[in-house]
Parts: sequence; C-alpha cells; structure tokens
Amino acid sequence: MTAIGNAQGRSAPESGRPPAGGAARWYRRDPLGFVEHAFAAHGPVFRLPDDGSLCVADQGEALRVLHDQEGHYDEISDFFHVRGGRLEPRAAQVAIGRAARATLRAHLATHVERLPAVVAELGETSVWPAAGHAAVHRVLSEALLRPDSPADLRQLMALVVRRDVLIRPAGRWSRLQRAALWTRVVRALAVGGHRPPRHRANRRTAG
Repeated sequence: MTAIGNAQGRSAPESGRPPAGGAARWYRRDPLGFVEHAFAAHGPVFRLPDDGSLCVADQGEALRVLHDQEGHYDEISDFFHVRGGRLEPRAAQVAIGRAARATLRAHLATHVERLPAVVAELGETSVWPAAGHAAVHRVLSEALLRPDSPADLRQLMALVVRRDVLIRPAGRWSRLQRAALWTRVVRALAVGGHRPPRHRANRRTAG
C-alpha cells in the first residue's frame, strides 16, 4: 500500500483519459501525473496499475493506515526485517517507531534554523522524490548515526538515501543491487557498533 499526501494541482490529459499506451505505461512515465488524475477521477483510494497496490490519497486515512493500531496491514518496508524473519511482537514495533519519531522531533527542534536554507536549496525546480529524500537527509543526517560514526559509514548512508530509499525498486537487477547495498549497510553498522574504545589502557611490562 502506498500512502501519499493530497494529490492536487496538476492537470490531467484534456480528454480525461490515460494517454496512448495505457495506464501502466502512463504511471511508469509520469507517476505523479497518474496519481493526481486517478485521485480526481476515482477519489482518495485507488489501485496503482503496475501491481495493483492500493494508493491512499486522503491524509487522515493514510495516517490511520500507517499507524495501523489494529494490525490490519502487512509491513512491506525493511525497517523491521531482521535475520530470520520480522521483529515481533507488533507492540515492540510501535514502541520503536514512537522512540524514533521522538528522537527526530527533538533533533528538528534543536536545528530548526537550518530548514529555510535546506528548502532554498531545492530551487525553483527539482526532481521528486529524490529532491525530498536529499533534503530530509541534509536535515536529519546527524540524528541517523552516532556522532563518532566513521566517515565511510556516513558516506554509505548518503548512498542509501540516493539509491535505496524506494520501497519497490523497479526490475530484478534493482532488487539485487538493493540487497547487496543493504548487506554493506548491515556489516558497516555491525563494525561501527563494536569498535574498540579510543583510549586503550596502558600496557604493563614485566620486570
């Protein structure tokens, strides 16, 4: 399921129908244009033509789906995937999500003065969602890793933002690349979390 904000502001084809080639081709070429047309034609809940996923374009309903207090929906992101399956129970997922949001809110409150400059960097034109991913990373990067994280781990995190944030990458090769990148991230985090302390105790020498 895909949740988006209010889809308004873009004009659909003058005929009110998908362009030549069908809905699936239109969606691949111009996903935002397709979503805005479908929102106007079918209301806030409709299916995407590539795989039949439901798209929710109503803010209140989207938040209810994302919070999923009743546990009606399957989690398709990698966030709670661990070796051997999925992190359970659901209560643990909810607790982790709340703690993560609290951490990010605190970081934003401390660095709110950065936001105007980040927005200005978007310029008059930008390509989305990549521009949004990059902007969020510029604001939150210091909250995503420990302050003493090595430079190579920070570079890897930036690479993830550029290439791997999409939930559904297109094509089999993209999925393989995504899996390889995720393996690199897990290994880097494991190494970074078990580094020896900076200050070693002085060695004692015999006699």
